[in-house]
Amino acid sequence: MSFHAVNRTLKWEWAYWIETLYRWNQQGLPLSDEEYQDLVKFKDAEILIGEAYLAAQNEPREKDVHEYFGLDPGIVKVPLDLFLFPRFKRQVLAQEENVILIRDEDGAKKKIFRDRPGMPQFLEYPVENRKDFERISERFDPEDKRRLPANWDSLVNQYEDRDFPLALGGFHCGFFGILNELIGIQNLSYMLHRNSQLIRDILNFFTDFWVTLFSKVLSQIEVDFVHFWEDMAFKTGPLISPDVFREFMLPQYRKIISILKDFGIKMFFVDSDGNLWSMIPLLLEAGVTGIYPLEVAAGMDVVKLRESFAKLQMIGGIDKRSIAKGKREIDKELSRIAKTIGKGGYVPCIDHSVPPDISWDNFCYYRRRLNQLIKSTSIRLT
Repeated sequence: MSFHAVNRTLKWEWAYWIETLYRWNQQGLPLSDEEYQDLVKFKDAEILIGEAYLAAQNEPREKDVHEYFGLDPGIVKVPLDLFLFPRFKRQVLAQEENVILIRDEDGAKKKIFRDRPGMPQFLEYPVENRKDFERISERFDPEDKRRLPANWDSLVNQYEDRDFPLALGGFHCGFFGILNELIGIQNLSYMLHRNSQLIRDILNFFTDFWVTLFSKVLSQIEVDFVHFWEDMAFKTGPLISPDVFREFMLPQYRKIISILKDFGIKMFFVDSDGNLWSMIPLLLEAGVTGIYPLEVAAGMDVVKLRESFAKLQMIGGIDKRSIAKGKREIDKELSRIAKTIGKGGYVPCIDHSVPPDISWDNFCYYRRRLNQLIKSTSIRLT
């Protein structure tokens, strides 16, 4: 990522849908007993629906796959609780045959559909006005020691002798991301114009919250990069305009990155689905150094990105749709990104969690070919 000459880039892969691993196991993927029992538990419980389905995706289940292909140790995030603490008590408000209406632990009201996987339908969010935010802000105390895991002292010792990159941040740590989680995109779009001071106050609050929490952690450990979770774009462009980002988010990014740089951190990544082209100049101006997962279907072409942004750090960018189509398309896709690997600052992998329409045979062919390509491609720029 420093664009120095090295013998090769990293052999990494992103996460996997739990249904993908279940299908692969039936097609020949050897799994440990522990991994297999986890998969059976989810299938037998029939919870691959709604929010339970999504929660399953967030659990790390890649160990057996990564060992099978000899991948390098991947990113480990410092396990901090970055959201509401304590959470709300979950309430079931109504039930029908295929629909459950709940108020979840995050304070959101939503419908969960029993008969189909994917996102639940959000009906209400916990923050609609200043009074709501003042009430919920009490659950964001950076001084609460319970935000650290119970085995924190042991982890501090483990991190001193690690062979993997360590990251701060992640889910819920992002300026658009936290607004979207607490307010929702529709209400946020109105509030940016009708109650802009409240938005500024919320963002100032969370900047201070993250700075305080991260500073405590960084007084005990060193990390390699900070991960901002935004999910601020869809297929054809961002969910907010560059002008909105410049006015509301850019000052916050500059502030937190400036402070974290004092701890010796040099890399700052934004995780966002969708098309971020129009936001990249602003993100770089803010101090962000890298982006992932670079979805090809949304126009995030790593070849063109490298031509436009010589020092943008990139992870992802391999079209999952091509990997599902078979060997010919896999070869074509790897040929497309091959030269970008040699230019540095890029770790190639599938452009998001691996979906179940990619067969085990196709994934094996893809991953072995990519490993060969990585092995044969040195990074020559200095």
